[in-house]
Amino acid sequence: MLHKCCTLAGILVLTQTSAIHAQNSTCAPHDSVATRILSVVRDMVDPADTTAAAHRFLKAVGLYAIDTSQVTLVSADSICALAGAALDSIARIPPSTRQVYVVKIGGIGFAAVDKRDGYPLNTVPIFGTNWICKAIAGFEG
Repeated sequence: MLHKCCTLAGILVLTQTSAIHAQNSTCAPHDSVATRILSVVRDMVDPADTTAAAHRFLKAVGLYAIDTSQVTLVSADSICALAGAALDSIARIPPSTRQVYVVKIGGIGFAAVDKRDGYPLNTVPIFGTNWICKAIAGFEG
C-alpha cells in the first residue's frame, strides 16, 4: 500500500510498507537498454555533478553521491526476483514472472526496470536495500 506520494524536483517520491516476496523474475541481459540504465543511474549519483538540483534529488530519495564505479548491473537472479516483486508491488499487480534490469547503487539501493517497458525509457524506479520504493526518477530519452 502506498502511504505517501508527492512530486519533488521532477521525481515522484513514494513510501510503502508492503512486504516484498521473491517471485520468479530473472535478470535481463546486458544489452543497449541495460547500458542506458547504467548511464542514467551513474549520472544521478555522480559526485562530479555539483548542481543544486542534483543535490536536492539525492537528498529527496535518501541517496548520496558515490563513485560511479560502484554502480553496477546485477546478474544474480535471486536479486532480480526481489526487484521483480518490488516492481509488482509499486504497480499494484499480482506477482508476475518477468525479466528485469537491476542496477546496484553501491550499498545504498537499487534501480529496477521491467524489460517489457522497452526503450526509450523515461522513468527508473529507485529502491532502498529493503526494496521499498524511494522514488521514480524521470529523465529525457
